Amino acid sequence: MQKVLFITCGLFCIANVYGFSFDTLWGECTLENNGNSIPDTELIKTIKLQIQEMDYNYGPILKDKFFIIITNNDDYLPNYQPWKWCLGITFTNPDKIVLKDPALSKISKKRFYKVINHELNHLMLNRFQYYNTIPRWYKEGIAMKIANEISLDHKIQIAKNINNKNLFNIYQYSKFKKISKKEFNFAYAISAIYILSLEQLYGKDINKSILNNLNSGQPFDKAFYNATKVSLAELNDIIYVYIKRKFFWFRLIDFPKNILSLMPLLLVIGFFIKSYKNKKIKEKWEIEEQLEELEKTHKD
Repeated sequence: MQKVLFITCGLFCIANVYGFSFDTLWGECTLENNGNSIPDTELIKTIKLQIQEMDYNYGPILKDKFFIIITNNDDYLPNYQPWKWCLGITFTNPDKIVLKDPALSKISKKRFYKVINHELNHLMLNRFQYYNTIPRWYKEGIAMKIANEISLDHKIQIAKNINNKNLFNIYQYSKFKKISKKEFNFAYAISAIYILSLEQLYGKDINKSILNNLNSGQPFDKAFYNATKVSLAELNDIIYVYIKRKFFWFRLIDFPKNILSLMPLLLVIGFFIKSYKNKKIKEKWEIEEQLEELEKTHKD
């Protein structure tokens, strides 16, 4: 924790020295763009528009200074393990978003804008009074939903593990700590599916209601219950049954990939079958030729 605080304080000082500021609905933003992929003017326009949209949908939040740093250095946060595979990270005290430049993370500009939106969602949640009561699965799931990052791959990941009920306990995803990259990816996938499942179970506007309750000063368990009339414990009993029924068939989508992985073996088997058939045909021809020769000799 001390290392993270030290890094955060260091980033704060860097942003003050090299960054420049502009006004947003959430307060003054200091931007430090060390990447070469997107010009500052385009970044500022995108940040302002995304904040305006969230402010319109979920209401105004406490105004305060925040920082957005875009780096082209893969070792920018050497002591923070998830930095190795993630695209962006949001810190608090002070509020700060650190993003990998698209050239560094090897993603498109469109994908990069989704990452900005994702991290701005985290910043918004961190401004709520009881942000520390919000479980990590909800933070990540709602950020992915609002940033339009939920994909077919997330659904297939869930389907592959659908028979392992132990993986679907919502309480084990309250925090993402000390997990591998593979576990990290599954935790994001399950977070996304939880959010989609909530909308199917309780209506498409359910997450907006939960966020509005959080923004009004309610802790997460109360905000969730007031929106759904279901406790988190009850949800934990309900949601696995729903996910198993809803997403089981996505396993079939991955079936062609399994077929492709078997193609070399199938080709070898096919070659031997073809060779065997050709050999039998050749033997048949030889027998027919011998019979014809015998028949010709007999006539002579």
